[in-house]
Amino acid sequence: MMDINNYTNYMNFYNQIIRIQKCCWVTFFMKATIFLLFILQLVTCPLRGQELQKRNAQSSDYHRWSDMYMHDVSPDGKWVLYQLDYDHNMDTMVVRSTTFDKKYNFKGLKRYNFLNDEGLVTLRQDYMEILNLKKGSKKRFDKVTNYAYSESTHQIVMLTDDGKNKKLSILDPKGKVLKEKESVSFFSMSPDGLKIVYVTKSDAGDTLGIMDIKAGYTEKILIANSTAKWDNFVWQQSKALSYLQHNGKDSKTTLSYYNLQRSVLKTLDPMTQSGSLGNIEITTYYLYPMMLSDDGESVFFATKRQSVPSEKKDKNEPQIWYAGEKVIYSRQERTEDLKSKPNLAVWYPMSGSFRVISSPEFSEVFLTGNQQYALLADPLLHEPAMELEVVKDFFIKDLKTGTQELLVKNIIDLKNRLLPSPSGKYIAYFLENDWWIYDVVEKKHTNITAEIDTDFSEDNGNIGVGYPCGNPGWTDGDQEILLYDQFDIWAVKPNGTWRKLTSGREKEIQFRFAYNIGSSFKKQNFDGAKRATININKDIILSAKGIDKKSGYFLWSEKTKEKCIVYEDAMIDNMHYIEKAKTFIYQKQNFDKSPFLVRQSQNKEPNVFYESNKHQHQFKWGKAELVSYKNSKGKLLHGALYYPAGYNPQKKYPMIVHVYEKQSQNIHNYIKPTLFNLVGFNPTVLTLQGYFVLRPDIDYEIGKPGESAVDCVTAATKAVIDKGIVVASKIGLMGHSFGGYETSFIVGKTNMFAAAIAGAPPTDLYSFYHSIDWDKGKANMTKFNVGQLRLGVSAFQAPEIYMKNSPLASAQAIDKPLLIWSGKNDNQVDWHQSIELYVAMHRLKKKSVMILYPEEGHSFMKPENQKDLSTKILQWFDYFLKEEKQTQWISKQL
Repeated sequence: MMDINNYTNYMNFYNQIIRIQKCCWVTFFMKATIFLLFILQLVTCPLRGQELQKRNAQSSDYHRWSDMYMHDVSPDGKWVLYQLDYDHNMDTMVVRSTTFDKKYNFKGLKRYNFLNDEGLVTLRQDYMEILNLKKGSKKRFDKVTNYAYSESTHQIVMLTDDGKNKKLSILDPKGKVLKEKESVSFFSMSPDGLKIVYVTKSDAGDTLGIMDIKAGYTEKILIANSTAKWDNFVWQQSKALSYLQHNGKDSKTTLSYYNLQRSVLKTLDPMTQSGSLGNIEITTYYLYPMMLSDDGESVFFATKRQSVPSEKKDKNEPQIWYAGEKVIYSRQERTEDLKSKPNLAVWYPMSGSFRVISSPEFSEVFLTGNQQYALLADPLLHEPAMELEVVKDFFIKDLKTGTQELLVKNIIDLKNRLLPSPSGKYIAYFLENDWWIYDVVEKKHTNITAEIDTDFSEDNGNIGVGYPCGNPGWTDGDQEILLYDQFDIWAVKPNGTWRKLTSGREKEIQFRFAYNIGSSFKKQNFDGAKRATININKDIILSAKGIDKKSGYFLWSEKTKEKCIVYEDAMIDNMHYIEKAKTFIYQKQNFDKSPFLVRQSQNKEPNVFYESNKHQHQFKWGKAELVSYKNSKGKLLHGALYYPAGYNPQKKYPMIVHVYEKQSQNIHNYIKPTLFNLVGFNPTVLTLQGYFVLRPDIDYEIGKPGESAVDCVTAATKAVIDKGIVVASKIGLMGHSFGGYETSFIVGKTNMFAAAIAGAPPTDLYSFYHSIDWDKGKANMTKFNVGQLRLGVSAFQAPEIYMKNSPLASAQAIDKPLLIWSGKNDNQVDWHQSIELYVAMHRLKKKSVMILYPEEGHSFMKPENQKDLSTKILQWFDYFLKEEKQTQWISKQL
């Protein structure tokens, strides 16, 4: 109907116009015109509203939706590059302006670089293109095999191969050729973009040279007219270079080092070097890539024993599994033999000395921050552990002297619990829920968090293991280590003096470092990791997540502490800060609002410059709401509740409850509707089909995973029922993997749910305890004591607890229809676990169907099976929750 206020306003406007008219014929003409323009429009408004009314989305519409991922922002913040992923692996890369309506689409993009003058260089198929983003003009270069862009010199180094000749060209950002060199087959640019190393080919042999692309393209020939081959080039900025040389005649590999500042070339040949390495060979190994030390004076590389012909095993030969071995046979098959694993070594070219660092006995290795010491562990020392994490004893080795001594015992998860400081002065480690510091020079251990009244370990789902909340890095000069507790960031000196940088606990907001210009927080360090130096004397961007599920970013400084940039009831991430322009660019989304990109200058209102999936406005859509409830222990918990599309408060709807540990943190995630789901669950699709969807958080009690799930899920479901928006007799339950376990256990303990679906569920915990995860080769019993199943004891200590928490033990009490599905190639949860529950349901004459998919694993990879599973899940719930009884595969046996 017409809005009476709008009608009155239009009539007043109409009368005012009529009163100012002087001539009758003009008055008549104006009356007719106004009638046609305004009154007729208002009369026909209801009909137009019906035409523009939002419609229900059908599965045939789903292909129009995409997922969006923002990848990069240009240095000036004027352009962003993002990816749109559609069903069937159809994707598009887009470069879009942040200030005006202009974009460029790319298909088959291999590489790209933003140029400093509003340009973009891309590599696609076998051609490179330089695009002027502002003007739209393009310059194409065919037969390009590789390129590199120097931010320091604003030049593009390009390699082309037309089949007859390989040529190296150096271009300016507009594509003008500045330098060319013929017969170049390879080049590598130094990290600072000042120099390149290249290889040229001629009838006389190959030549290895270095070109200074900043200082007039001057060249230095290292080796001329050689039959050798070179690869694995690594730089220390443009100060030093190292690479492998392979001699054609004897296939011998040597290691070379060139110091550009001293113009000194050195070579290491293990077989002829004084103090021979014996029968050791230089090799390549993905875990131990060649690396130059920060001072450019030493080279780290992988070595192995000279190959010994191994006996070929017949696939039909019987396997012999020894119970007395530390590692079971299946795990041996899937892990590297420590005797044949390459070792890490170091070479000091200027002195000529070298040392093999790791060994089969101490096969895990990483370095201190200054690369003067190595940290070593024997991963088999405490095996067989049969726990989720294996504890290790770590030793520290002086690389100059070779002396080695015990550092600390019983450390697990070396990449997060044993962390060298960037400058090499200290080693931080997390032991018994406290952070400790080891002074490398003083050889002194200090518990630096014992006197701080907070917990630096996180719950991690109540699995019984104290995980550190995190250590993002250190301040300059290793003066303070930066630590996380549940909410805040702390700066702690090596002597234990501390200060709290944020006030997250008071605000119920978790603060974390989100952006640190010029470095990343965590870097690979061979078998371990190392942390960055964080300059907290300048403004720092912090990510923020609230207990109420709000998210955003704050700007922090020593003087002002945290000041809000953006913090809303939404999912806000992918922050980029353009320091020169004082501009923030980030991504924002809600369950009902497809991801959009925002540009926000300091002290100005944010500007949305791109919204994905705009067509969504044509369709009815749901919304998300955070619900609260308490379990039987009185603990306050949350759940994500999604409303059906086109929700009508005058009616009640069926609901589907999806279970898997904690899920409320995903409440603001936008999920595109698709039937191509790995495990058949898509909350958006379910809401489009007229269902409420509830994703509750579960709090676990050790020894009672099943009972905890029943307690929390029924409490959450009742909280929604009490809102009066769902049909209490039309509620379904579903879950996959551990969620499948929870589903099949819950339906044996309550009749609250009218139908259920359990995907790949562990159903008999006693037999599952004695099974193997064939993907890893590890026994599944590692997941039970302190792992996801949280039973706290072994099956031999308390078999009754395993039986009590097994869905199979309650199969007789399942009175509602249960669909079980699994892949027959599932190596994580043996599909025979599904068989056990199915056989029980068959024997007990329960309403149940099992679907097994050949050639599928724990999650489904084949699109046709993804779609089939998603369709069958919808059909199952439609049959039992909506009384749509036309589905033959269900009604056939039920």
